[in-house]
Amino acid sequence: MVGQARLGWREARHQLEIETGLPLLPVDVLSSSGPLLSIEIDRRDQLHISASGWSARASWFESANGNYNKLALDMDGSVQVKDWVIGARGTYTGSTFGRLPPQEMGRLGGFMNLSGFSTDQLMGNKVSYGHIRAERILGRMPLGVRGDLRVGVALEAGKVGVPLSEPQRTGLLSSVLVYGRRIRWLGTLRQWVSQCLCFHRDTLNA
Repeated sequence: MVGQARLGWREARHQLEIETGLPLLPVDVLSSSGPLLSIEIDRRDQLHISASGWSARASWFESANGNYNKLALDMDGSVQVKDWVIGARGTYTGSTFGRLPPQEMGRLGGFMNLSGFSTDQLMGNKVSYGHIRAERILGRMPLGVRGDLRVGVALEAGKVGVPLSEPQRTGLLSSVLVYGRRIRWLGTLRQWVSQCLCFHRDTLNA
């Protein structure tokens, strides 16, 4: 088992830029400071695309101003059955009190993070996400070299409890993804995602 636990003080400064869409976020420099506790455990057999094992990450941040805190959780696991790899992942980002500032908010959108939406398209507080995936191993690197080529399908679901970027999307969001990816022996990760094979559905609440 490989893991670490850290306790310290975090000082951060952020500058947000708007590339497209409505100017919902502040453009001034945003700063935050406070104690941070984080725990990470990794029992996967490979760094980028594991075939078996699990990993877990958790962090807790308290604003020095006492106006909010932030809890972040991330768990991922997979198991190999012959030439198939079955996996699942779940994440959560939110506060137990106060309102998260924009730089601390959870985000959904992008590959394996509610793939039917653009990267970081959805932002807000109390953001949860989960998926189950099945991957078929099509080929492997020569003997003695680690790496393989896979195609897979993932069923995804997510929810933004207190949305900022798209306030009408407060219901359950779902996505289906068909993809291919490979890892080379040097560890370079490549992923191919076909937009025509990615679908999403959401529930809009007024």
